[in-house]
Amino acid sequence: MNIERLLATTRKSWASSMAPGEYAAFLTELLNAEHDRMRLLSAYLQELEVGSLEWDAIQSVQLHEIRNCVVLASLLREEGESPTPAVGRFYGRGLALSDRNARFGFLSHIQAWLVARLATGLPRVPPRARHVLQEMLDSHLATLSGR
Repeated sequence: MNIERLLATTRKSWASSMAPGEYAAFLTELLNAEHDRMRLLSAYLQELEVGSLEWDAIQSVQLHEIRNCVVLASLLREEGESPTPAVGRFYGRGLALSDRNARFGFLSHIQAWLVARLATGLPRVPPRARHVLQEMLDSHLATLSGR
């Protein structure tokens, strides 16, 4: 077994294959979706009784979204990019929903989109970001599976 060749192959397979601009666009796309979820949760919270079980559950999810936004904004800053508070593709559609079940279904839809996007992009991101983005993916998967 040639250890050097094995190490070189491993390094190559784990090397980032996203160009810096593509990586920044990937992070921005994720950030906009996370922002949309966070904003929708805030809007939905306004309609609930503070301290109710539903309010507490939604606020807990919102705190996870805030953490994800902070992580993604930090990764963008590491790339020399300035995160923007832009509204993504989901916010307007989610705000237009009035039925609670439809709202929660839409929030799950956004989360499933985030899972798919993270899973697709994760192997190509710079190695320094993989761990934190993998944690984000795992967290979304756990929420979708009800854990």
